[in-house]
Amino acid sequence: MDYPVKHFDFSCKNQKFNCQLHLTHNHNRNRITLEITTDKIIKIKAHPSVSHQRVLEILDYHKNWIFTNPIFQESHYQYINHEKHLYLRHLYPLKILKITNQAQTIQLIDHHIAITVRENFPSSIYSMLQNWYKFEALEVFSERLSLLKSRIC
Repeated sequence: MDYPVKHFDFSCKNQKFNCQLHLTHNHNRNRITLEITTDKIIKIKAHPSVSHQRVLEILDYHKNWIFTNPIFQESHYQYINHEKHLYLRHLYPLKILKITNQAQTIQLIDHHIAITVRENFPSSIYSMLQNWYKFEALEVFSERLSLLKSRIC
């Protein structure tokens, strides 16, 4: 038997977050899972025996992870030099260099994300970063799948 979804707000550092509590008997009694959706909703899955107070304690414990999640930070980005962006659990400052004749690139160099652009517009830097994140994710996923495959076979 699944229960109706409970909606509530969670406040953290003067910001309110929309939450959905999904109680289900299919979920492990000792486990509470948190997920942040692309709609900026914190989705909590838990067994019905978990109290609302315990859910709030878990949210409070993970407030830094919630507050610094890129989904919530995205609207605050200006895509300017020295602004820090999350990549593989670390914050790296942007180093933006305007070029004229060369190809536009993004690389992780010396603990910063180096970006060469023809036009220094936040929208173009945003697009480049999104494409770079997707490419890098495929690389990381491929490496991890190879490791898992070598352990299994």
